[in-house]
Amino acid sequence: HWRTFYIANVAVARPHEGRGVCQALFARLHEEAEALGATRCVLDVSMENPRAEGLYAHLGYQVIRTRHLHLRH
Repeated sequence: HWRTFYIANVAVARPHEGRGVCQALFARLHEEAEALGATRCVLDVSMENPRAEGLYAHLGYQVIRTRHLHLRH
């Protein structure tokens, strides 16, 4: 969908975790998405990363689909 703003590969260095860096980053990303005319923001997160899932839920994201991928490490 052309009005979808896709967010990929978000990471915060360990020494900066828990300091609101990710929240500030997402606030800025949401502003940019709105300025570009996006009507929604989406991202992918691994189900093996519950901390990220919790953060994204706190930021208002909802699970809309789950996929099972078989990736080689």
